[in-house]
Amino acid sequence: MESPKRDKQQHVHMNRRAWDAAHPGWFAANTDPNWHQNFRDGAVELDCAELELLGDVEGVEVLQLSCAGDASQAFSLANLGAKVTACDFSPAAIEIATENARRIGRDVRFVVDDSQQLSTLEDGAFDLVFADYNLWYYEDLPTACRNWYRVLREGGRLVLHEHHPITVWCVEEDGTEDRLRVLRSYDDRTPECYRCGDDVGPFSHGDPELEAVEFPHTMADIVTAIAQASFVIKKMVERMGEEGEDPPKRKLPYDFFVLARRAA
Repeated sequence: MESPKRDKQQHVHMNRRAWDAAHPGWFAANTDPNWHQNFRDGAVELDCAELELLGDVEGVEVLQLSCAGDASQAFSLANLGAKVTACDFSPAAIEIATENARRIGRDVRFVVDDSQQLSTLEDGAFDLVFADYNLWYYEDLPTACRNWYRVLREGGRLVLHEHHPITVWCVEEDGTEDRLRVLRSYDDRTPECYRCGDDVGPFSHGDPELEAVEFPHTMADIVTAIAQASFVIKKMVERMGEEGEDPPKRKLPYDFFVLARRAA
């Protein structure tokens, strides 16, 4: 459903309340009994394209954005030798992530902070900012990219990974062989509001009295925000649909990656 008229702060507050309420149930439902032991044993839950763009992170100061309570990317980076700070705007998420770090035995610094603002983090504190699968919750991409740039040292890198807007927002299988249904115009940036408990994603474990909101962005919106923040874009990859998907979606881009650098 279309989001009622709210300002950006109201949207952040709404999503924070929804994520706080959903988090304990979501984490419990999405982790197996061996999850902590796997990370104690050095597990790395990053795919091959992410690893290629990240490169050698031994000793690198990394900021993981919107880490959630599982903080799987943060623990993966720590197991690769990075010095990791991870943030999430949800106090419930950070509480769970901090307890997970204690149980796993990894020295990851967790902070409560909005990934669009990073108001608790100093300028030039990191060598790498890693943003992974959270872009649709960021309403203000220009501000977010400027702050990602701000907290990087000269020569620091941004690695961004997200589902492709075409296949997330615009099309779905229509129930017939090799056909897709158009859901919305690609340039329709109307925020999408939904009730928690009805969604198949992380908010399915939330309070049905609460709502969450997501924000469509085109590839042009994303690339322009990165470039206008003064990043130098070094590489962009659009990856096609995965084998497990129905044939029509395998013909369209599934996700994308951006590697950008703060000028030295």
